[in-house]
Amino acid sequence: MMRDKIIRFLNNQLKVSEIADKSINGLQVDGNKFVNRVVTCVDADISSIKNAIELKADLMIVHHGLFWRNDETIVGPLYEKLSLLIKNNLSLYAVHLPLDIHEEFGNNILIARQLKLRNISKFAEYNGLFLGYFGESNISDINSFMSFVESSLNTKAKLFNFNKSSNVRLVGIVSGSGGFAIKDMHNYGIDTLVVGEANYADILLAKDLGINLIQAGHYETEVFGVRAIANKLNELFSSDGLECIFYDNKENRNFHL
Repeated sequence: MMRDKIIRFLNNQLKVSEIADKSINGLQVDGNKFVNRVVTCVDADISSIKNAIELKADLMIVHHGLFWRNDETIVGPLYEKLSLLIKNNLSLYAVHLPLDIHEEFGNNILIARQLKLRNISKFAEYNGLFLGYFGESNISDINSFMSFVESSLNTKAKLFNFNKSSNVRLVGIVSGSGGFAIKDMHNYGIDTLVVGEANYADILLAKDLGINLIQAGHYETEVFGVRAIANKLNELFSSDGLECIFYDNKENRNFHL
């Protein structure tokens, strides 16, 4: 099928043109205009690109693309990645924040559902957008909830148990670098935050506020969206001869520990 039919669908569904982002979202590298096989994955790193080539993909859809809104020279690893894509006529499509916040394909809503949160609402404002979701937990003990996070997200997580009661009631979810949301939590009464990763200042703020913080892994919290896209493309376009494969690059797991 024609590649641009897939791109139009993604651009419209994810509202790519409407969401300000530091990523340049959409088609980042031109390639084959006709697509038989799509590979979705979290990152456009060298090993993921090589895997997509081995799978004979015509289009690669990623959460973390190659181009961001700053000046870059095309040298080193960026040159190698571009060379691999161009030599193999492999198109690259990237979608960052629109995939975090989407109400169907988004990383955060899918994690909230995976953790069986109830009465889910939006929170965590960033550039005028609400990136995260929060809801009521069915598990009140922090250690039991931590174990549930690990099993549900297929990750090894790190717990900062700063809430003296060790109870879990309201849980916030912000995938990837979600530590910025800590400053927003008191406005919603959230006592526990699950993020991909948080920096040192974020962890100190969580400590000062007495908030439970769980680092579940940047990669591990951002597989959900690209996997959902693979499933949706198969559902919609398999009758057109399209095959879409989600590639889980296990090399990129556990970088947060």
